[in-house]
Amino acid sequence: MKSYSLGKFEDRSIDSLIEEASGLPDSAYSSAYQEYSIGLWDTATLWNERGNESGEVSEHAAAAAPTAIGRSTPRLNEFVRAKFNVDVLRAVRLFRARQGAIIIPHRDYLEHSNGFCRIHLPLVTTPGARNSENNEVYRMLPGELWFLDSNEVHSGGVLDSGTRIHLVLDFTHEHNENPAAVLKNADRLRPIARDPRISRSKLDHEALESLIRGGRVVTLAMWPALVQMLARIHLTSDAHPAELYDWLDDLADRSGNDELVAEARRMRRYFLTDGISRTPSFERFWRELDAARKGELVS
Repeated sequence: MKSYSLGKFEDRSIDSLIEEASGLPDSAYSSAYQEYSIGLWDTATLWNERGNESGEVSEHAAAAAPTAIGRSTPRLNEFVRAKFNVDVLRAVRLFRARQGAIIIPHRDYLEHSNGFCRIHLPLVTTPGARNSENNEVYRMLPGELWFLDSNEVHSGGVLDSGTRIHLVLDFTHEHNENPAAVLKNADRLRPIARDPRISRSKLDHEALESLIRGGRVVTLAMWPALVQMLARIHLTSDAHPAELYDWLDDLADRSGNDELVAEARRMRRYFLTDGISRTPSFERFWRELDAARKGELVS
């Protein structure tokens, strides 16, 4: 696994960060990159180049500065300035996943020339929290600092009704070779004394085949629900996250529906090879379908 823990902060400053992050109102969070997510996944942008609250990240040469939302989190700001080299910092965000929300397996930075060095500091977690990278599934705990190699196929989120909040910092891409260099005092971190990896059950190929065989009756309106179901499988069963797109291709091919076939191919390009800039987004359809489904539940 290319992602790894840089160590754990021993001081009690993490407790105040947890309190401040947990107290941030829902209005501080945006729905940027919603097509990557399933369920209640959102982002609060604390620092960026432009000082606005957009959750989208772009490559830029300027040091990041607090947004209006970021200026409402003084303890988080103080911590970032005290612990990290902010001259090479490009963005600071809170990632929040709630009530079963996960990110669809994908690779980051496909739309960028270089990307970033991404650091995660878990603040709030739940027993159902999971992250994946290729054939490994693991769990990060509060106070641990992690480098995530987001160029690899990965996913993450929660599989229970709890909430997970991570402080996520993006530094210039040169630090991917030595992520500890973004810290002012990396030697003050204590190594974690546990195996973060999570064992998974054997994949039930027969059950999976039964599900895919049902592709003959699948319609475009049913597609998001199937993606949501299949995207979670690798977090509990022994499968590579990229296999999701093999399953979707197979299911679409069996449906005989040209729209489904096109969407399956588009998703593979969007999430694994081309990214946002070179692949048309299907987000509007997904959002409208979700809104319609919620309306039906209310009525």
